[in-house]
This record gives sequence, C-alpha cells and structure tokens, in this order.
Amino acid sequence: MSDLGWELVIVAAWLAGMRLTHDLLGGAVQRGWLSAFAARKTFHVALGIWVIPLVHGLTRAWLFLPALALILAGNAGANWRRHRAARRLPRGVYYLAVAVVPLLALGWAWGSGRRPELVLAVLAMSAGDAAAAIAGRRLGGPRLPWTEKSLAGAAVNALAVLSIVLTGGHCGYGFSLPALLPAAGVAAAAGAAVEAALPGWLDNPAMLVTVLLVLAVML
Repeated sequence: MSDLGWELVIVAAWLAGMRLTHDLLGGAVQRGWLSAFAARKTFHVALGIWVIPLVHGLTRAWLFLPALALILAGNAGANWRRHRAARRLPRGVYYLAVAVVPLLALGWAWGSGRRPELVLAVLAMSAGDAAAAIAGRRLGGPRLPWTEKSLAGAAVNALAVLSIVLTGGHCGYGFSLPALLPAAGVAAAAGAAVEAALPGWLDNPAMLVTVLLVLAVML
C-alpha cells in the first residue's frame, strides 16, 4: 500500500475509533454505569490520546489539519450550547478564539517539527482539565470569584500537567530531565492558572495554546 493509502487508513481508523469511544460512553451513561459528567471527562481524555496517531502517522497537512479542525469544531459546538448563558460574544469571535487560533498554533507546531511538544500539550490539556474538574467537585475549598473554579482543582491540574510532561517528555520522547524540569514546571503553572482564570467556554483552548507555546519555547 502507498504512503497515502496508509495515511487514509489512519484517518479512517481514527474516525471509527472516536465514534466507537463516543458510542460506548453514551451507552454506559444510558445504562447508569457512568454519570454524564464522568463520560464527558473520559471522552475528553480519549480525545487527547486519539490525537497521537494523527500527529505521528500523518505527513500531509490536507489530512492532518481537517482532522484537528473537526476536533476543535466539535468541542467549540458543544461548549457553545453548554455555556450559552455565560458567554457574550458574536459567534464569529467565539469560533475564532476557541477553534481558529488553536488550530493555527497546532498546525504551526506540527509543520515546524515540534510534534513532541504538540502531543505533550494536548495530553496535558485533556488530562489536566479532567483532573481539575474532578478535584474541584470532590475537594471543594476556596474558589475564584469570577469563574467559580476551585484552587484545589487548579493545584491538581498543575500536578497532572507536570506529571504528563515529565513522564511523556522523558520516557516517550527522550528529553533530558535537566531541560525538561523547568519547562514542565512553567507549563504546569501557566496552564493551570489559565484554565482556572478563564471561563469554561475558553479554558481548554487557551490552556492548550499556553502549554504548547511554553514547551515550544523552552524545549
């Protein structure tokens, strides 16, 4: 099979895998095995994991960028409905902030060969956000008055990002720990701060871009 053929197989498998993950989680919610909240956060983490074969398996921008755009547009559409009462932005400005800017940042990282940083940023965002949401519900404690997000959730988010960047960067991509430690620390602090300080419709894309830029500059 040609290289293009294999890349088309990767995209087809990615689409099928994402659909299967979505349907399995939806079925678990219907049967009462998972709450809607748990299913949503599990799918969020799965999105991050499913990005890995796209990043490392595709060499053609006309395949990679539409796949990323589909993910970002799906997340943007869901948040448009979920946070309708909280945000006050025209639709065009909203999609520019939560879909177009992240797509440009991710496309730049992929095209410039910063694929490890891209993967680490995506995984950090997807797992860190889920960890923050769960910790915020379970631990309680002080909350930021303008977002109602807990400081405990922000701390757990930072720990999750730190762990993912250190483990993935060193074991998965071979970055040396002396170079990785400061980058992971700054990415964890900045990413968690952005996620906690911004409203729910903007926190994920802003955190993703923040962590990606920190890693791209420092690694």
